[in-house]
Amino acid sequence: MLRINISVGDDGRVTSAVVFDLEDVKSLRELGVCGVLCGSLPTLAQQNVFLSVPLRLMTEEAVWLIERGLAQATVTRPGTLLEKLGDKHLAERVARESKLELENSLIRQTQYKREQHQLKLKKLGIDEIRRETDERLLESSLFLETANDSRVLRDEQDELIVERMIERYSREPHYLTYAKLKDQGYVVSPGARFGGKYIVYPGDPLRFHSHMVVSEPMDYQDDVIEFRDIMNGSRLSTAVKKIWVLSGIDSQDQAHLFSVEWAGFG
Repeated sequence: MLRINISVGDDGRVTSAVVFDLEDVKSLRELGVCGVLCGSLPTLAQQNVFLSVPLRLMTEEAVWLIERGLAQATVTRPGTLLEKLGDKHLAERVARESKLELENSLIRQTQYKREQHQLKLKKLGIDEIRRETDERLLESSLFLETANDSRVLRDEQDELIVERMIERYSREPHYLTYAKLKDQGYVVSPGARFGGKYIVYPGDPLRFHSHMVVSEPMDYQDDVIEFRDIMNGSRLSTAVKKIWVLSGIDSQDQAHLFSVEWAGFG
């Protein structure tokens, strides 16, 4: 079961949804859920093109995965983290475990690097001489590993919050539109850079260009569609070699999609 760490505000809305485990990130990619990697090295902020975990998901992606039984949620509410960190026993246990893991990692690295150094000297026919400078160089080459998972966030799923969250979003127009596209096998990503709510790929974005730009969902019965909006949306989408898709939600909470393509005149 995939694990998603979600934060829920006082109003029940999801404020963030992130995945820390690399294996879960790989599995999400196979399900057509790409997200955005947002982790970086805090002391090397200029290297922000080399982003790593956690993977940030759209709210729609997280809710769809949980509702379809593909993922399990770990819920963090405002203040929860501070309360946990304020737990003296938990803080002491986490500190002990972290210190022990760090010490074992440094011991393993030191042993490995000494063995490699001895092999190099042996190949060169040089007898090993322990020098203070060599020890300092070895210590400076050791690294600290940042875990991909969080100990503090390892908690049991809050089923009541998750049920309320799914109930809230099950009638949300954005989610209904996303779910309809996703259930048809498309890969869906944010579409603001193309003037829409979503952009839609027929498969993995690393293999395919996006095919459709999906508009903000409207009320299927009551909202008026201006001809100017149809013209602007279809011309813009056609200019970037995509199809513009109108989305609307009816009174039965069903999403409807209509594709529009600019054909030109003459």
